[in-house]
Order: sequence, then C-alpha cells, then structure tokens
Amino acid sequence: MCGKSAAKPALVLALLMLAQLGGTAQPNRAINQLERAVRQPLPTLPPATAPRADQTWVPDRYFPAPGGGTTYVPGHWERQINSQEYYAPSLPACTSAGQCVTTPAGVRPQPPETRQSP
Repeated sequence: MCGKSAAKPALVLALLMLAQLGGTAQPNRAINQLERAVRQPLPTLPPATAPRADQTWVPDRYFPAPGGGTTYVPGHWERQINSQEYYAPSLPACTSAGQCVTTPAGVRPQPPETRQSP
C-alpha cells in the first residue's frame, strides 16, 4: 500500500520533467550534461595560511562588568611585541545587559591570560 502511494508522485514528477524538457531526445542530453557536471573534479582550495609565530590565539573571555554582571570579549588573534606587550585589534565588548562598546586597538601591557579587562 505504501509503495503504490509513493510511486504515483514520482511518476507524475518524471512525466512533468519529460514534458518540460520537450520529448525524449532532450532528457538524454540534459541527463548527460548533469552527469558531466556532477562528475567533474572539485576545484582545489589554496592551503590554509598558518598563523605567524608571533601571534597568539586568545579565546572568548568573560570579565566582571563595572556595574555588575559580565563583559564578553570574543576570541581573536594578538601579536606579541615582546615578553610583556601584545598588540590587540579593536574588539567588541558586550555586557550581559546587552550593551556593547568597541575597545580600541593597541598595545596591551600584559599577556592575554593575565589581563583582568579587555
């Protein structure tokens, strides 16, 4: 019972496709074109760029907000200038109340893992 009801929509769909393609010669050409397109090799992607040796990944972080709650800073890359200074890009910092500000880019005086603010 279930097989018969599923076959009817498939047959109707096949007949509609045949009618739209205009006869029997067209479906073969269309199917051949589709098959050639599907069997083409995928284009290769360029190799992913490796992070520079002087860059450090800083994961998402949460800090206490001045008025209570927390401030969220998304993960980002920072460039190490020396053992105690890192250059950070401008970053959005959003509080748990939904207020966001952009912290300016610049040199941060401590390694990311020891900072208490963005």
